[in-house]
Amino acid sequence: RTVSAEQELDQIYKVVDRMPEKVRRAFLMHRGKDLSYPEIASEMGVSTSMVEKYIIQALKILREEMS
Repeated sequence: RTVSAEQELDQIYKVVDRMPEKVRRAFLMHRGKDLSYPEIASEMGVSTSMVEKYIIQALKILREEMS
């Protein structure tokens, strides 16, 4: 059971590594650093709606790759 969870986590990391840079960066700031969309937008120099699009794209990529 532990091995399976470790393998799944490893697969998630590989998928995240293959994401487009801006998508990966926004996703990691949101999920890894727990930053809000406005905080991420400020850090990346983009609009809040663009951050939302990046996060949606990241989640879509994860769903597709993990299924």
